[in-house]
Amino acid sequence: MLSLGCAVKDAASNTTAENQNLRFGALFQSGAVLQRDIPLPVWGKAVPGSRVRCSLDNDSAVTFADCEGNFKLYLPPQKAGYNKKLVLEDIASGHKIVSENIAIGEVYLAAGQSNMEFPVQRTIDAETTAKIPADDNIRFFRIQVTKYPLCQPEVRGSWQSDSPETRANFSGVGYHFARTLKEKLNVPVGVIGAYLGGMNAETFISREALLSNPDFAEQTARYDLLAFSEENYRNIPENQELPDHGARIYDGIDALFPEEPEKTGEKLMWHTPGFDDSAWESMELPDSWTQAGYNHAGVFWFRKTVDIPEAWAGRDLTLGIGAADKCDETFFNGKKVGATGDFRRFENWNVPRVYTIPGKSVKAGRALIAVRVASAASICADGGLIGPAAEMKLACGQESISLTGAWKLKKEHDFGTAGMTFMSTIGPGYAGSLHMLYDNMIHPLIPFAMRGVLWYQGEANAICMAGTYKNLLLTLINDWRSRWGQKQLDFIIIQLPGFQTIRPYGKHSQWARLREAQRLSANASGSDLVVTLKYGDVDDIHPRNKKPVGEASALAAAARINGNAPYQAPEAQSCRPEKNTLLINFNAPISTDNSQTPAALVIAGSDGIFYPAQAEICNNTTLKLSAPEVSMPVKVRYAWSDNPLMANLCGSNGLPVSPFEISAD
Repeated sequence: MLSLGCAVKDAASNTTAENQNLRFGALFQSGAVLQRDIPLPVWGKAVPGSRVRCSLDNDSAVTFADCEGNFKLYLPPQKAGYNKKLVLEDIASGHKIVSENIAIGEVYLAAGQSNMEFPVQRTIDAETTAKIPADDNIRFFRIQVTKYPLCQPEVRGSWQSDSPETRANFSGVGYHFARTLKEKLNVPVGVIGAYLGGMNAETFISREALLSNPDFAEQTARYDLLAFSEENYRNIPENQELPDHGARIYDGIDALFPEEPEKTGEKLMWHTPGFDDSAWESMELPDSWTQAGYNHAGVFWFRKTVDIPEAWAGRDLTLGIGAADKCDETFFNGKKVGATGDFRRFENWNVPRVYTIPGKSVKAGRALIAVRVASAASICADGGLIGPAAEMKLACGQESISLTGAWKLKKEHDFGTAGMTFMSTIGPGYAGSLHMLYDNMIHPLIPFAMRGVLWYQGEANAICMAGTYKNLLLTLINDWRSRWGQKQLDFIIIQLPGFQTIRPYGKHSQWARLREAQRLSANASGSDLVVTLKYGDVDDIHPRNKKPVGEASALAAAARINGNAPYQAPEAQSCRPEKNTLLINFNAPISTDNSQTPAALVIAGSDGIFYPAQAEICNNTTLKLSAPEVSMPVKVRYAWSDNPLMANLCGSNGLPVSPFEISAD
């Protein structure tokens, strides 16, 4: 007799309590979409030790439930179909449960942070999308966010058929992906949503995989003890399961920065018109101070002079400096006119500042605006006067002077990156903790059969962590593929869009570095890359134009499913110098999307200083680059800024070439 270490139920047992024990996992409830053409794992709960049978059409499989009542089995691969029944039976008692309206088609996991979470109802074409008829062959499963310690056994959520009401709150990218893929393949499409705004990639990766990544191994090992500290659970209300992560974030930041730093700049009169700032560096605003090479939190001063018209003298003025991350103190001709926020708090990071300058302080001629900006930690932007540009102005009635453009910049204090990195170790109750969303959202899905993953994430890791992102994303891809154990699990990586000030080149751009990490990760893992530069927004980290992003992702998926050539733009394959030029060879014909000469290219010699390149396309697949300032070029960058100007390279299929960096062989 087979022994499971627990008593096998008597065949005569058929109580109501036992019947209630028989159920499918949440992913197999009525309305589910199951992946076609591969073995189908199915799991759920039954009476401990009982024998269960699962049937789908004419196929069935049998297994035992373990001592805790868990079972899992595999059904044979199925062809695409509609309105199927998935039947679960307790063989001894004959009790059955049935999941109705099961569809067989294509299933994808849509994962990432806020731009994947961004719902249909907030997209630019939401009104038009709401008028699209309901389609029962498009279905969504939004995973409810939980933040419990250790891997959870089951996800929370349910399948919903597409309708104007259900799609409104689902991922805009996910919906347009599903709709386009269904039209291309004419099979049901299911999209599972596992996303949450503001999340770093490391929360989506398993503990074991993070321990194998040299950049995160030590931090992960420390977190094993931090996460279960008694201190986390002190002073929790009786009706609350988990610690309050908001309070603990602020407690942690306050511990790192117990008091406001000395106002050195004010002592040195940096806020006054008489101070000589000629030795200060300049930067274009609105933007983050990372554009000046300061990839950390801190305190910085910004100064700008303006000419006050005669007609404005003696009149009240309105000073708008846009948003400051996180707090500001603003001066006009040496006098403080306003202050907002606390350098340790997040409430005011994206709130435009508007202050009144009393008429008695306004004189015609040259005037100085000085702003002290302080930020201990960043979660959405990384320090500075971040706009939007339209809010940065000095106004008198209906007249105004723009304050965008060149400002003087000086660092007062360097806070480093501890204020950002410590948040991944906050622990239970905080979704951004190490492997937290893996434990709660990803692990319970494994090994639900699906074709692949849409991954749209990176903004959070661009803040001081772009240099580790390539290996981190490869860790995630390899981790998930290994754990799913399928013959193939496709990844579609959606690259960061354009954001903030449009520039031809950004030497210190962290978003450019992160896009390059996404490109290299896609190449190394055999994943598809969706380039989204032109779908960004200068002023909003959450661009509303999600439809073309979802459509392009679906076309990439359809090409793989149909065995066609990859739906990808040409890739730079090699780089070699030839006299005073640099030749970049691509793996497919290249062109420009506006019939003009290639733009947004810079080259450098061995000194690493980049200059704008003159470019021409030779033999369809080669770029020839040169610059008068570079006699022996060895490196090229393309579309290298947060929001590149005139990035116009594309393939014969019209797809935009990804931003890239490549050096001579």
